[in-house]
Amino acid sequence: MCLRSAAYMRSAAYICPGFHGRKRVSARQAQLQQLAAALIAARRGWRSIGHDRAVLPRDLAEAYAVAARVAADSAPHCGWKVGATSKRAWQMLGLQAPFFGRISERWVCQSGAVIGCRAGTLSLEAEIGAVLDEAALEKLAAGVPAAMALSQIFPVIEINRPDFAEPFAAGGLCLIADNGVNRGLILPAHDTLWSAQQAQRAVVDVTMNGEVAARGEATQVLDGQPLSAVDWLYRTLPEFGLALQPGDLVATGAMMPPLEVRPGDQVVFEFQEGARMAVDITANEAA
Repeated sequence: MCLRSAAYMRSAAYICPGFHGRKRVSARQAQLQQLAAALIAARRGWRSIGHDRAVLPRDLAEAYAVAARVAADSAPHCGWKVGATSKRAWQMLGLQAPFFGRISERWVCQSGAVIGCRAGTLSLEAEIGAVLDEAALEKLAAGVPAAMALSQIFPVIEINRPDFAEPFAAGGLCLIADNGVNRGLILPAHDTLWSAQQAQRAVVDVTMNGEVAARGEATQVLDGQPLSAVDWLYRTLPEFGLALQPGDLVATGAMMPPLEVRPGDQVVFEFQEGARMAVDITANEAA
């Protein structure tokens, strides 16, 4: 799936001088361009950057404009991640609602994959995933809740790596600008479809290198309604000139705290609803 809309071009134009033609770029736009360029360079080089207060986004519009430019470097995209799906996360990040980021098509793989981590650490999170078909979108447009509209629901593992050296100190707007810190998504290796009821009561046990590492529960996401993240996304994207499209993949938010992993780690996610997903971490670059 390619970046589809003129709306995306408008959001990128907010900070990208090439779209302004002969119009002079303002000092503020230049600062946001500087931030986007620094984040892109950090991602490419597996480095981290500090949070210079002078160039940090000041509001959601600026944060999502930077995110659009950062995400453009890894286009095409195949869907969206939803983050900060609890009030506790909002308080920690200084936000008042969840946020979204784009998922790069080239960073989606299947269970059993070997994931590269050239420097620093990655973190893994078990989540509920869904694919939007035309029938689901028609139902959402008619006001049907996602839990009743979706027919393709399954577990996923999100791969995250912040490009800010101190992401929580930088705050929620910086995580948004960093494309929601998404570095990829792992899908089940075999056809795995859950009902909305299974998704909402999902429980996962996680082992790392053969030892118990974490437990996650879908009840931790949006007050026990993880699929309502799709409803939120459907309502929110148009505020930024974007929209869900047929075929979009959505990761609805973490069921567990981020699990940091390093090269050499082997991680297994056992879902009580009937799915097993595994990932190995290597020192090489991401596949």
